Amino acid sequence: MDIEAYGTGATLTAVCTRLAAAGHALTRRDGPDALVCGRWQLDLSAPTPQAAQALAAFHGGRYADLAAHWLPAGERLGFAVYAGGAADEACAVADALAPLPGAWLDCGPAGSATFSWQCVEALRYAQHLGLLHEALPDTTEWLRRQQQLLARLDELAGRYLACHPALTTTTPAFPPAGHPHFAQALARWLNHVLALRSAWQHLLEQPAP
Repeated sequence: MDIEAYGTGATLTAVCTRLAAAGHALTRRDGPDALVCGRWQLDLSAPTPQAAQALAAFHGGRYADLAAHWLPAGERLGFAVYAGGAADEACAVADALAPLPGAWLDCGPAGSATFSWQCVEALRYAQHLGLLHEALPDTTEWLRRQQQLLARLDELAGRYLACHPALTTTTPAFPPAGHPHFAQALARWLNHVLALRSAWQHLLEQPAP
């Protein structure tokens, strides 16, 4: 498949190396990080849900966003790819970038990949936050950074649900049609959990028994 690769940074270099190894013909061009295959635009520039929605409409639905850690090791081993709005040629590109065909996460409509990847990265960072510096981190500073991360996750979830509002009624386990897509379910979970922040803060401020 012929692919036009836009961008000049390390991300595009790693992506192009992986795609070339899979047998795709690549043409490098200047511009924001993106891949164009046929009439499909694959955005690697981490668009917001609102921007992705607008771009999907502009491209007549032939638009998807892809997100991953575009590290050099992925050139040989494949990337853990998040895809939003992928179909047809976009799926073939995701197959080539992933460790195995089909071994990538379908997050939902365009914009869902970037949102899902950003949330997972924030949660991963939060898990290791206390180990980044000294062996015995300052508790106050650690809590402050955790609060910053929670605020960021709250912002991401709210922004995503503003574009993809959750249904107010529940659906049975089967059939799957109409169920929340992965990114929407993740945003709903974050929205629910982060609503409890004030209760957590109240508990933290209680004096020790």
